[in-house]
Amino acid sequence: QNPLAMVNHLFETKVASVNQAAPPSPNNAFGARRAPQFAGDWGVKAFVEEALNLQDREAIKQIPSLNTPHDLLRPNSLVRFRCMIQDMFDPEFYVGVYEQINEAGGRQLATCKYQETLDLVPGHEANFNSPLCETFERLPLYCVPIPGETQWAKETSYPPVHLSPAPTQRSKRPLEDDTEQSSMDTTTSGTLADDGASSSASKRFADSTTVASASMSPESTTFLAANTRNFPLPTDLGTPCIVKMYDLEDQIRLNDIIEVIGVYCVTPSLAAAPEANGRSEEAFPEEYMAHNPPTSLVPHLHVLTHRNLGRAHPLVHNGAVNNLFASAQSSFPAMRTQIVNVLSRVLGGDMLAAEYVLLNMLSRVTIRKEPLVLGKFSLNLANFVSLVENPDPTALSVSAAALFQLVSLLLPKVAGIPLSLPVLNQTVLTPRKDYTFNRLTTGALQLTAGTWLLLDETKMASGQLQAQGVQNLQAISSVLQKQLLPYDFQYHVTDFLTDLPILVASHGKSMLPCDVLLPLTPLYPLPTEPLDMSSLTNLHPFRVYCGLASSEELQYDIPEEVSSYLEADFVRARQEDPKVSQDTFHGWMSLARLAALSFGETVLTVDRWNYVREMERNRASRVAGMATRSAPSS
Repeated sequence: QNPLAMVNHLFETKVASVNQAAPPSPNNAFGARRAPQFAGDWGVKAFVEEALNLQDREAIKQIPSLNTPHDLLRPNSLVRFRCMIQDMFDPEFYVGVYEQINEAGGRQLATCKYQETLDLVPGHEANFNSPLCETFERLPLYCVPIPGETQWAKETSYPPVHLSPAPTQRSKRPLEDDTEQSSMDTTTSGTLADDGASSSASKRFADSTTVASASMSPESTTFLAANTRNFPLPTDLGTPCIVKMYDLEDQIRLNDIIEVIGVYCVTPSLAAAPEANGRSEEAFPEEYMAHNPPTSLVPHLHVLTHRNLGRAHPLVHNGAVNNLFASAQSSFPAMRTQIVNVLSRVLGGDMLAAEYVLLNMLSRVTIRKEPLVLGKFSLNLANFVSLVENPDPTALSVSAAALFQLVSLLLPKVAGIPLSLPVLNQTVLTPRKDYTFNRLTTGALQLTAGTWLLLDETKMASGQLQAQGVQNLQAISSVLQKQLLPYDFQYHVTDFLTDLPILVASHGKSMLPCDVLLPLTPLYPLPTEPLDMSSLTNLHPFRVYCGLASSEELQYDIPEEVSSYLEADFVRARQEDPKVSQDTFHGWMSLARLAALSFGETVLTVDRWNYVREMERNRASRVAGMATRSAPSS
């Protein structure tokens, strides 16, 4: 209930242990030490994890979450946040230990760790000139809700927690500030506004976040809407947060999904313009405003403990995969059949296409060995023709939206990008470094590992592809071919690893370099309106199925005798068709692994290999027929 009281108690215990090791002397009330003694963890992380029983995932869900509406959260209360690291700021130095002096001249050490303000005891004043003061370091991260997180995943991860109204809090002083702060107002649109003191820097920061085109009508700015929160997918909802990490022991990286538990901080005075208060940051007011937006819009969270969630499946947790798989393995074939049948409904009854889409949904990178990226499986569904077109260039086509809607009921993270000319030409799909504000401006392809991505090429129409559009297509191609996303740092480009299962829907063969081309052969027209999914009930086991079959913890093996059979089959295939290459064989191997796991098999058999080879022969027959139909007549 009061995490800062716990922190102060542990700090006092640490002070007592230091004084015991170096007893006080007449000239030093806190012992003979001079070197820093209080840096590092004082046992806060272990205390929190034990007190809250954080090994129990259901216990974690009882902690109020910033992923849900949080108007009733109390400042300085304990909260949790599941998020993606969108940007990593420079390390921040702050007053870690300082001296408090009471009216009678008594002295005691106090800490500012895990907080933004000095909360002085009444009748005390702070002494920052004491030789016992220490400066600590923390790492601020700009974190956003998990991009593309589906509604069922949110409901699973963030159950409602009862909160009582918060009492009115007295104001406090920011750690770096010795003067009274001015207030900051905010507009409903999320841009910054004030009483005039921070006008220039604030306005430039607000303007820098706008990517919508004035030429687009208000009704058609779904994907091109102003993205003031720096969310990769501007249609996502939620609250971003500046997360401040302490005493890091493990490595965290950009785009990681983490769950943090810490102290919730709302300090309006932090958003006041630096030049209005004579702060040292006034030489970089734009950067200060970008890194300190109003905490009513972007609250701060001081992390007591955290964990890396990997691919963050809400029903399949790290460390529990093998036991969960053992209990569900026998039901895999039946569940696979049901999922394929349901997928075929949005694919015109095409069962072969439904199987390939399922394998695409389950795919992930297994091995990276330059220049090979094994396990990736991007699928191009050609002949994806809808009888009813959505005229909005920023929305998916009706048929693609139906597929997207169905997959979002099964997977926890999905994203869809209509590849129309307005979207390609007017948006930046890749992150870019903004050196004026010293922050990373996001793009729609800044997604977490395991996010299923639908690219709707059926939205492409005739017109001029501009320079930005070309760059966007190049970035998409890089992800498809190498699972690498180029980040633009103005003076250089740096590739970041991705792991995105991608499906491209197109009328003909896609212009994008996909691993597999499959022309649809529908038995009936593709959906012309949103599907009624009310008949799909009890989806929990199917969601668990998808999480298990795609888990990186699940063991998979190819016996030696099966490996010999595969090699011999590859030799025979090359003799029959010289176009069969090593890359073709790697693709078959990836499909065989996915097919085996989709049936609940962790050991590849000859029968499963032949099953996949038959799938590939059927697909190749369709591709040949497509090429014949498109060839000019003599």
